[in-house]
Amino acid sequence: KPVEVPQVEYVDHHTHVPVQKHRQVPMIQTEQQFVDVPQVQVIEKIVDVPVQKQVQVPMITKVQKP
Repeated sequence: KPVEVPQVEYVDHHTHVPVQKHRQVPMIQTEQQFVDVPQVQVIEKIVDVPVQKQVQVPMITKVQKP
């Protein structure tokens, strides 16, 4: 009696793996720089401003009698 033997198929999947390269990265150093900040001095001078009042002056008209 013949027996069926299952056929096995091998499938190779090739996965592309990127090549990693090592690179030299330069180190960047920052230095603190001190800057002179000019000082601002505020001098306040108080000046008296005279208050001007408005006064109503009555108009006088002269009538001459003939």
